[in-house]
Amino acid sequence: MIGQMLDLFVSNNVRQTEREFNGQALEMGCVVVWIKALRVRVGLIEAARILCDEGFEVFPYTTEDLVVAEKLIRVGCEVLMPWGSPIGSGRGLNNPFGLRTLRAYFPEVPIVVDAGIGLPSHAAQAMEIGCDAVLLNTAVAKAGDPVAMAKAFADAVSAGHAAFHANPIEMSDMATPSTPVIGKAFLT
Repeated sequence: MIGQMLDLFVSNNVRQTEREFNGQALEMGCVVVWIKALRVRVGLIEAARILCDEGFEVFPYTTEDLVVAEKLIRVGCEVLMPWGSPIGSGRGLNNPFGLRTLRAYFPEVPIVVDAGIGLPSHAAQAMEIGCDAVLLNTAVAKAGDPVAMAKAFADAVSAGHAAFHANPIEMSDMATPSTPVIGKAFLT
């Protein structure tokens, strides 16, 4: 039954790679349910519900859609895996506002950004938003020096995590000096 479900929800162009990955995940007692288009979100939620009911830990690969995320959590998912941008694109975070909103709406749910991460700065940005982890492959596997790139990603994830927990200043559309100068004498 699970194999049939995976066949239903895995897109044709990457079916073999993902089936092999999910086969390995099944051996570990968890399943990654892949979603490639918003039109199958109902199928994703139903697949996640069935797998959770069967005792699997489901890490749903989805978007930052709050409605879908809430339904996934309601059916038993304990982790959300929104994409950064299309898989393998290296474009980074297409919708940081959406990811920030997802984090604010689900502060206790682990969020792992998957897909589209191409540079260490993308990983740092995801961590600065408050995501719990990033999952990546292409950026390291296709780098000119994969070992150096993996180290750069590790450093960026640590820096982004530390920045989030340091409670950074809020962004503003207006200049706000940290040292007030109004009403202060200037010495020349």
